[in-house]
Amino acid sequence: MINDQIKIDYEKIINENYQEYKKEYEKLLNNRKEYGATYKEEEIPTLYDAYFYSQEDYKLYDDMIDTFMSIVEKVTKEYVENESYRKLFALDPLTEKLILKDPGYNISTPIARFDVMYDGREDYKFCELNTDGSSAMLEDKSLADLMKETKAIEKLKEKYVIDHTDLLQSLVDSIEVLYYKTKKLKKK
Repeated sequence: MINDQIKIDYEKIINENYQEYKKEYEKLLNNRKEYGATYKEEEIPTLYDAYFYSQEDYKLYDDMIDTFMSIVEKVTKEYVENESYRKLFALDPLTEKLILKDPGYNISTPIARFDVMYDGREDYKFCELNTDGSSAMLEDKSLADLMKETKAIEKLKEKYVIDHTDLLQSLVDSIEVLYYKTKKLKKK
């Protein structure tokens, strides 16, 4: 469902004045370090391109997340309640002890990144669950900050409402909400 019409319009804008946008792309590449678009001190490779998601995309992502989280919750509940099930995972004693400790909040996995193979339509395959966040949130923010200042994106904004979801800020906001909920629970 990646918004094909916006993508078509974006390509049209670039092709109308290709040389100007090529120079701007080169400028973008030169500014990566200044904007923090690096990984292990190396500048992140990037294209003069962006993904444009619709409300339908976000609905599909919400549905994916609901499905994945229901699986995670079921597996975690079984792990906590069933000692023979725990043995299937063969985790070290410290990891097991940490998993079994009541965290004080009502969700087993407060942070997760679900890696999927997604065709941009409706077909997706789950690949992996990570519960440690992602440095890619910082990279995404840096590249988005670079891209949103480009002339091509500014031109698109004449026709479309274009926004960027700051993944890092949304993570911080979620952790803050969880923290305050937990504090209230412990005070009772």
